[in-house]
Amino acid sequence: MVDKFNDGRIFLAGDAAHVHAPRGGQGLNSSVQDAVSHALPYILNTHVTHPLQFNLGWKLALVERGLAPRSLLATYNEERLPVIRRMLYETVNMGKRVQDTLSTRTDPAETARAMMQRTTLLKQLGINYRWSSLVRDERTPRAPDEEPEPYGVEGEAGLRAGDRAPSATGLVRLPGTETTALFDVFDPTRHTVLIFGGGAEAIVKSLGRWPQGTVSSVVVLPSGDKATAAVDGADVTLRDGDGIAYDAYHMTDGQAFTVIVRPDGVIGAIVAGEEGVTQYFNGIFAQVA
Repeated sequence: MVDKFNDGRIFLAGDAAHVHAPRGGQGLNSSVQDAVSHALPYILNTHVTHPLQFNLGWKLALVERGLAPRSLLATYNEERLPVIRRMLYETVNMGKRVQDTLSTRTDPAETARAMMQRTTLLKQLGINYRWSSLVRDERTPRAPDEEPEPYGVEGEAGLRAGDRAPSATGLVRLPGTETTALFDVFDPTRHTVLIFGGGAEAIVKSLGRWPQGTVSSVVVLPSGDKATAAVDGADVTLRDGDGIAYDAYHMTDGQAFTVIVRPDGVIGAIVAGEEGVTQYFNGIFAQVA
């Protein structure tokens, strides 16, 4: 692998940046997460039921449109390098395990089963950027001495900024009775601001200061809320009909947290109010010289 993913106006992604054995199916997945365009579903004429992680694409789009400073592009290297380093570690270890299996087992069927075993880490659902300078977490702040775990930890509980944003089904779109899922609400061309609990109107109003078309406001009401009308000014108002969203994002009725989901489907921030939202977006849409 290269020692850095970008130098000036040159960016490397996929096999140009990291080459390894195909064991574990990590190569294509990692390359997609590096930089794939959000246009891929349309090129392939397929419906993608979960957001694609494309780290570089959304950052390049904002910089090229003059909406973000060039310094935003440096976070591509900051976020992806540790992930790829861990990916290579996993694939090399997998190769060693295969070699050990071939040298110690004599039964062909048993050997084949052992060689096909994969840990859940290799599903890549735990890949995160918790250490990134872009993310902000006021609910579970990262300890200064905490070591990065780019692939996550198997069986780890909790959801933090930098993690992949989970979906939730059974959400009722107000006004009306139509149901939807969060993966159908997320948009790869803009940030999605999920507002849980009180103070929604103030946060929605504050989002108007950011470039038009780059931020979408989504108010998520608890399952027991009796409201039938949309929150004034919000792009989308949802009632968590089955309680899945509040459970997935570890919210309780009465709490007030805002979760900001980046265009690449990663949680950029979990903050307690309007000030935290502003501080996060100040790091994205900093004034361009």
